[in-house]
Amino acid sequence: MIRTLLAAALAAGTLGASGAHAQQNATFHQGCMMKADLAADLVKADDRLKGEANRGRAERSMRSFARAQERKMEEVLKAGYEKAAAFGWSKEKVDAEHEKLGEAVMANHIEPVRQKGRLIADVVMAVNTCAEGSPDDLGQKPEEIVQMLNTMFNWSRR
Repeated sequence: MIRTLLAAALAAGTLGASGAHAQQNATFHQGCMMKADLAADLVKADDRLKGEANRGRAERSMRSFARAQERKMEEVLKAGYEKAAAFGWSKEKVDAEHEKLGEAVMANHIEPVRQKGRLIADVVMAVNTCAEGSPDDLGQKPEEIVQMLNTMFNWSRR
């Protein structure tokens, strides 16, 4: 199973890498999309944040970043199909293995945190790392996401 997931990550992501950033692969962008959506869900669910003036703005910022990462993931996947074919992988197989990898990440890393319903610093820091690794695909002005991440980090420390 691990070998299949690793092969999927290589075929779907690394082989389709492009751009100036070392981590420009579909798996990276998929993880960033999941983390940003998780952050948005936690901002929305966290009772400690009721009445916060920027709560809706922070949620929208994270959703915008998640959608930008989703678009980038799809772009990188599309570019990787031809390269994956050289290893005998069809588009369908690449997509299926990429989906399996996403499901594993969701089940083992995202859902356990989401179920707690509290914004935590680790999630905010993970989204920040994603934004640093994909500065051209933020889905908003850099100042906006930086401000919202700083705000969210402060909220998470309550």
